[in-house]
Amino acid sequence: MASVDKKKALFEAVLELIKEKHELSSIKVSDIAAKADIGKGTVYEYFPSKEELFMQTLLHVAWENLDQTRNSLKTEVGFKTAFLKLMEKINSFMDKNFILFRNLVMNQCGFFFKENRQEELISVLSEIRESYISLFYELIDLAVEEKVLSCRPEKADLFIALNSAMMCLVFKKKGYPEFAEYEKEDILEKSYQSFIRLLK
Repeated sequence: MASVDKKKALFEAVLELIKEKHELSSIKVSDIAAKADIGKGTVYEYFPSKEELFMQTLLHVAWENLDQTRNSLKTEVGFKTAFLKLMEKINSFMDKNFILFRNLVMNQCGFFFKENRQEELISVLSEIRESYISLFYELIDLAVEEKVLSCRPEKADLFIALNSAMMCLVFKKKGYPEFAEYEKEDILEKSYQSFIRLLK
């Protein structure tokens, strides 16, 4: 198995074990190696520690999702359609990888990276976030072209609008009674309307 394939197998093993065990602190390197069908010693040839493997898994899936999202939007026509697809992609990504994000980004699982590794993680995640913001700005340019919006918003205003749009999805997912009667399509529409209303 090539080194790239072994790394991918380890990333996939981590993600599968998270779904099964739910907490990173309960996952052992031997569990990961067995799930990936790779020797335990081989894991350390690629990653110096379990924490490093977890961090690289998070970054791998984040960049992979960004690339997939960007490619999927190339086939979309119109701002609204592209916006809704982007929101669906982000929502789906967070659903699938919530435990990994919660433990590594929010530091809630009982272990911490060394300070220099935490700084690196924050730095790379910031880079990923900026890439998503750039992707949204590409859509904003389309919205301006279609006259849905009159101009490009400032970054702070874009953050506020995006958070409002995402909260519509979060409220539905969390089972808030005010959102119980709405189907997924209805929630996405409310998400879109909230975004546009705050930027007009």
